[in-house]
Amino acid sequence: MSTPKSLLVGILIVAQAACSVTVLQHQFATASQALDAPVPSGSVRIVFFNASNELRSGVVGMGPINVLVNNRGVGTLESRRYVQVDLAPGTKNVTLVRRDLGEISSTHGVKAESSVTYVEVFSRPMSIDIRVVQTLPEDFVQRYSAALEES
Repeated sequence: MSTPKSLLVGILIVAQAACSVTVLQHQFATASQALDAPVPSGSVRIVFFNASNELRSGVVGMGPINVLVNNRGVGTLESRRYVQVDLAPGTKNVTLVRRDLGEISSTHGVKAESSVTYVEVFSRPMSIDIRVVQTLPEDFVQRYSAALEES
């Protein structure tokens, strides 16, 4: 391989390693990932789903997003993946973390008081953000899959 090609391959390997996210360990009792599973009495369910643009996924800064609630891991979401967790009602600190050439994170307060709260997470070129939505997208079942496997 010529020197310019070798240099380019080396740069791409280093950039890929720098942008890879560590898969986050799930630190909550695992809720059923079936969307129609009943919410346990006294709990609320938060459904996090990564709605990042699929065409940009894999581009620098558009990879998986780690989701934490009150500094405890919920899961790592690739584009078009979801994870749900059952918690006590109340306002939660939701932290999103993504590796780019550095680490990008943001923290948001999410009020979880109804039986199910839907939280859309998404990447932008220089940031990550959330949006609490009233319902899941119409084509959710066809386009999204669980990030956690049922045990």
